[in-house]
Amino acid sequence: MPYKNLTQKEYARLYWVKNKEILKPINRLRQIEYEKNPEYRKKLAEKVREYYLKNKEKKLRSNKLYYKNHPEKRRVKDLKKREKKRERRLKLRFTIFKRDKYTCQYCGRKAPNVILEVDHIYPKSKGGLDEVRNYKTACKECNIGKGDSILDEFN
Repeated sequence: MPYKNLTQKEYARLYWVKNKEILKPINRLRQIEYEKNPEYRKKLAEKVREYYLKNKEKKLRSNKLYYKNHPEKRRVKDLKKREKKRERRLKLRFTIFKRDKYTCQYCGRKAPNVILEVDHIYPKSKGGLDEVRNYKTACKECNIGKGDSILDEFN
């Protein structure tokens, strides 16, 4: 067999190159079927899901190997994740500011005159959660003064 030492991917590529004229119209028909028929899409999605569940360990191993051999790709992926997380945090922060009308909820000072921060009502160090209802807008001085205490009279 002439293709004995080829990987599955290399073999598939060779097969595609050799049979391009036959496979192109078949792929186009599949694409049309996929676009028009929701049942076909569901069936295909189910097949993909089944394949993924069967080969989950294999996929994880190949990902680990890939990132081991390409560490620069891993860094890019991590940076993208961090950037998305940062964007979510900023959106949440400004949602809290907008809800509280850009006013410190402890002393009543407004935005242009003071630096505003998002404060946990129940501090994370004491079991507070990262939820919108556990946040308040506070000026920098009030937030520093409050520290990790729980101020019941302001809740």
